[in-house]
Amino acid sequence: ISKLTPATALTNAEGVASVVVEPASISTLGAATLTASATVDAAEVIGSVDFAVSASSLVLSTLSSTPASLPSGGNATISTTASIGGAPAAVPVNIAFSATCGRVNGQDASAGAVSVTTDGGGLATATYSAVAADGRLCNGSVTVNASSPGASAQSPAIVVAAPVANTL
Repeated sequence: ISKLTPATALTNAEGVASVVVEPASISTLGAATLTASATVDAAEVIGSVDFAVSASSLVLSTLSSTPASLPSGGNATISTTASIGGAPAAVPVNIAFSATCGRVNGQDASAGAVSVTTDGGGLATATYSAVAADGRLCNGSVTVNASSPGASAQSPAIVVAAPVANTL
């Protein structure tokens, strides 16, 4: 549930060794015991402490679409920002993007979600296309979704215009 940095440590002038305990991921939670041992004057000394790790306060911003509405067969850039503790996530966060019709980053909606990792500022961006893999054009209200473990999903609708016949 956690990682230590560094895995081993030497004592300082006061005889204290220090390590940093971090959650293994932003969605990790649980309890464990940290045990340290040292040899002092040929005798082994062991100490331990219990600790708990709780999930971070991951929040996804409202999923945005540029443009907000599309012509038949159109494309849009969809994006969300992951924040931890109120600040854009400085660590990578995996965001799953999906849609009820069409494609996300080239993958058909029927194949499931597409995973995108946030950049250094917490931003995750994908391309939505209102054309399914079989060539069928999406139209009407298409729900796009951004989700990540530990955060509430963002699921706005993109309005896609109906196809218009141009020949008879």
